Parts: sequence; structure tokens; C-alpha cells
Amino acid sequence: MSNEILISIIIPVYNAEKYLNKCLDSILIENANIEVVCVIDGSTDNSENICKTYQNHDSRVKVYVQENQGVSAARNNGLKHAVGQWILFVDADDYLENDYFNAISRITEGTDIAFFASNWEEKLDQSKLPNVCEFEQKDKDYLIRQMIKSSTFTPNSGCPLRSPCFKAYRRELLLKNNILFPIGVTIGEDFIFNINAYTSANKITYYPIPIYNVVKNEGSATHRFVEDMIQKEIKFQSELKRTLVRCNMYDNCINEFNSEQKSGILRCLRKQVFSGEYTENEKKQLLNSILNNEILNTAFNTRDNNFKRSLILFCVKHKLILCLDCIFKLFNKGNY
Repeated sequence: MSNEILISIIIPVYNAEKYLNKCLDSILIENANIEVVCVIDGSTDNSENICKTYQNHDSRVKVYVQENQGVSAARNNGLKHAVGQWILFVDADDYLENDYFNAISRITEGTDIAFFASNWEEKLDQSKLPNVCEFEQKDKDYLIRQMIKSSTFTPNSGCPLRSPCFKAYRRELLLKNNILFPIGVTIGEDFIFNINAYTSANKITYYPIPIYNVVKNEGSATHRFVEDMIQKEIKFQSELKRTLVRCNMYDNCINEFNSEQKSGILRCLRKQVFSGEYTENEKKQLLNSILNNEILNTAFNTRDNNFKRSLILFCVKHKLILCLDCIFKLFNKGNY
């Protein structure tokens, strides 16, 4: 059966009833040798019934149900059941372009991972997309550094490096190298997955074809308040360092890593501490937990050429709560 199926499309599903029909319709419109692996991750709405209705009408849809364990466990469960030559991850609130199958079927021989462009809220101007380009093992330092900086591999490519979406992974690559999403890491789990994937791939090819549409969903994990965000960010940063060391990438990326650590924690401070209803003492306690963390303390004490970030770090180190309140209100959005 694995020889017959070209693409396994894995969809982790959690309370996505508003979006599932559009997502699944965009995939199944192709009369092609694909399978759609829906993993219901403890949904409490009608998502499971919607997926099973599609399964009853189209044998290409496979539905697996698990207790709520998070997106990493859901994607790993999907990988366990997938049999296609290529793996494509799709979020339940997003959808694909009609010609996605043709795009993936044209992936060149020897490619382990294919990057594709994506549409974010508005259609990309395809005339501005870069040409087809290839990355080999010698280019992995560049890709990882760009990913740590939360960037694309080149301007206007429409393909952020961190997300597992808008990419096709050769299933053999993932199986051979035992590449899975980390369990217990709830911020940046896709980051860790892609470091392992990119460093294992012999060749990655970018195709300037927008096959993926991102839907802005204010209820998604990206946009909603996350409890204990700082502790989860610290756990992610620790796992990120371990992964970079294991892949022999840490020394080459130490500057980018230190910068990402500081930016990540400051984003969490803004979203959790200085946007929530915390007392001044509670804010100081959270700042102490950050400053007492060995990994973060090292990063915070490295020289920083970013004036805005340096100013905020100074206030964090000296626990200037009122100053931080004012700064985060002034710079309510954007990166640090």
C-alpha cells in the first residue's frame, strides 16, 4: 500500500469544527493517491463526528482518536499510521491550494524535504518569489541560523523555517532518523522537530509555488494566552540547546541562540506577566525565576547591540517593574 500512496497528510485536530470542512474539502478535491490522517486530540466539540463523516464517504480519510495530549503527540500518532512516500502536515484551521498534489509530485529525485510558499491572509505575488533553489548538507548552518532568528531562508520566499507546515518530508528520512516531535515541549516543538529534520536531510529544495493557506485564528495556540508561558519557554530553550549540541550546531549558532533566548523570554514577559493581573510582588518573583535560571542568566549577560532589547534587559535585571510596565505598553507588539 505504501507504494500506492504518494502523500500522507497529517492533521492534528482539536476543537476545529468551524474550519474542518474547508480544510478537508481543499485536500480531497484532488482525485489522487493520497491519505488524510486525522488525529482527534481529545476534542470536545463536533470535530470527531465531522472527520468520521468524511471517513465514511471517502476511504482515503483515516481517523484516529486519542485523549488530549497536545499537538506533538497528535502529529507523532499520525506519523505512526502514515504510509505515504511524502508527509505533509496541515493545521485543521488552514487549507491547501487545488494544485498541491501536482506540486508535490514534481519534487526532484534526491530531495529529502521540499519547501513551498504559503499565503498568509492575502495571496502572494508569485512574480516576486525567488527561483527554485537547493540546500545541501554544507548549507545546514545557514538554515539553522536563519530558523533561530525566526526568519525565512531568503526574503519574500513565503516559507517560514520553523513551522512543519508548507513543507513535504520524505517519510523514509523521518523513519530512518527517528525524527519525532518532542513530548512535553509545548512552545517551539516544531522548531526542535525541524532542526533534527534539516540536519539529517541530504538535500532540501525550495519551490516557489504557494500551496498552503494560513488562516488567522485568534483562538489558536499562537494567539491565545498560555498559562505558565515563561516556564514553558524556559523548557523549550533548554531543549533547543540540547538539540543544537546533539546536532553539533551549537558552537556555530551561539550568537543567534543567545539572541533568541532573550527575545523569547521578553515576548513571554509581555504576553503573560505584563498583560495579566499580577501584583508587583508576583512580577518580581517571576523575574527572579528568570534571573536564577543558569541558561538564561548566561544569555542575559551577553552583550546586546539591540537598543530596545538592552533597555528592557536592564530593567529586568534591576527589577524595575514600573519601567517595564511602561515599556511593554509602549512596545505592545513586535519582536525584541
